[in-house]
This record gives sequence, structure tokens and C-alpha cells, in this order.
Amino acid sequence: MYTAAAPEGIRIIYDLLAAALDEVAGIQLNAGKVRVWSRAGVQLAGMDGFGHRCLEPGPGSINVLDAPIGTDAFVQDRVETLRPR
Repeated sequence: MYTAAAPEGIRIIYDLLAAALDEVAGIQLNAGKVRVWSRAGVQLAGMDGFGHRCLEPGPGSINVLDAPIGTDAFVQDRVETLRPR
């Protein structure tokens, strides 16, 4: 599952999602599998309990379901790599 939000909303969304999944389906989120990425490459407020997984794979770029998200240079490079020749 993926979600996107302004940095100040990430922890709020995580907590709301966790509560809703628990209430509706009895499912608990596994904090050990959570990944939080920040384009700015900075630790997001309220996410310190998730440790090193908060900035994977690094500032400026990430692949989500093999779609490039991040800096213009990263996206362009990834698109060029994927484009059939």
C-alpha cells in the first residue's frame, strides 16, 4: 500500500490508516515493513520510531511499483532506461 502527503501529514495518515485497518478488518500494520521517503532527504517529524527505513533509498529518488518519483534528473534517467529502443 502506498500513500503520499505533505511531510507534516505523513504521521497523521499512518495513524489514521492503522486505526481504520484495525477497526474494519482487524489488521495491524507492521511497522518493521514501513518505508517513508522524503524528497528533501530529511527525517520527517513523528517518524523517528521507524529508524533507517524513513529515507530509503535516498534523497531525491524512489521507485514505486517501478514508476520513478523524485528529481527531474532521476525520472528522466529512469524513463530513458525503460524506453524501448
